[in-house]
Amino acid sequence: MHCSRTLPYTPSELAYVRGALGSVIASGTAQCSFSGFPTSQVWVGGKTGTTERPPHRDTSLVRGDGRGEPERAEVRRDRDGGAGGFGAEAAAPIARHVIEDIYHLPNNHQGGCAMGSR
Repeated sequence: MHCSRTLPYTPSELAYVRGALGSVIASGTAQCSFSGFPTSQVWVGGKTGTTERPPHRDTSLVRGDGRGEPERAEVRRDRDGGAGGFGAEAAAPIARHVIEDIYHLPNNHQGGCAMGSR
């Protein structure tokens, strides 16, 4: 499906946002979960977060965007209930494995962090 709309942003503004999303994976909150991920083969950017819902446990989330040839994958992972935790710790490792599966990348068992090691 092709969308004929254009975003009201300049290419440099879009490049800035894409760079910021990539830095979440390369050096930000999801760095530990994506350690060793072959970003030279598949570009990945993302946003991690935590939803607080008192009196319930927190819900962790990550939204990841993988771009390889020829496909583009978008993954949003919410981790609720007993898992709790932060998006970078609880949901990002799951998103990584989903992206690895989509692009048929080997699971090299790298990445993942101990809870609280951010």
